[in-house]
Amino acid sequence: MSIQTDMRAAFGVLKASQPELVVQVACAGTTANGIRNTQRMDADLGSGGNEVGLTANRVHVSLADMSVPPRGAAITVAGAEAIVTAVNTDSAGALMVIEYQLQRPVVIDPNG
Repeated sequence: MSIQTDMRAAFGVLKASQPELVVQVACAGTTANGIRNTQRMDADLGSGGNEVGLTANRVHVSLADMSVPPRGAAITVAGAEAIVTAVNTDSAGALMVIEYQLQRPVVIDPNG
């Protein structure tokens, strides 16, 4: 067995043992199951000067299931539309980490 085969097998075991972490990822007509982690919320100003929330995430996907999306590509993760901000692949060519960002309005509570 190669390290690539071993890593893909381990990733499959992880997805099977932690189904609550598994999300569907779609890009350019291809759909794969990945593992989402590392969510971060930042407030920013939108193009019209309105406040928006920027949610940055990462999803791990097997390179056997999906090709590497280019930076700026539109993807869907767990039904939410997003934009790819970066992609990193492991040296064995088995897995990739897609960093992406969602945009949503920020709800500000007037009561603090």
